[in-house]
Amino acid sequence: MFKRFTASALVILALVAGVFYTNPFGIFGEKIYASVPGNQAPAISAVDLNGTPTNVEFQGSLTVINFWATWCPPCKAEMPEMEAFYQANAGKIAFYAINIQEPADRVQSFLKSGRYNMPILLDGSGEAARAYRINAIPTTIIVDKSGKVVFRKSGAMTKSELDQAIALVRQ
Repeated sequence: MFKRFTASALVILALVAGVFYTNPFGIFGEKIYASVPGNQAPAISAVDLNGTPTNVEFQGSLTVINFWATWCPPCKAEMPEMEAFYQANAGKIAFYAINIQEPADRVQSFLKSGRYNMPILLDGSGEAARAYRINAIPTTIIVDKSGKVVFRKSGAMTKSELDQAIALVRQ
């Protein structure tokens, strides 16, 4: 009797797990795999350092998104690499460094001290970070010309690593 109950319970558990594994929506209908490679990238609504609303939509250009914060040591370490990548690819690849939930004056001070000129967006509410399921920073995401996520890495990246990832995406 106990073996039959255990076997039945395991079958039911496997079926439920299968539904949640293959279902791209969470229990409450939110998209939970939006930023997994192969899926459509969520649009981003944020403000630039001047407070101007900016909508990032991913149709027609290769786009690199880097989520970061000024208090994050690995983010600080990779900023010169991100700046070098941006400078080398300006006009060829869309690039957005998205600061998560920090005030504009703190971000501006950080950028000025490091002489960084890359495009910065402020995700003051954390909405973009939630849409991309960012649970570690820095996180870098590459979106292809059709708007699909094609690369994602949590942790610091070098310009060379980013160049290699872009080369693989373009193949």
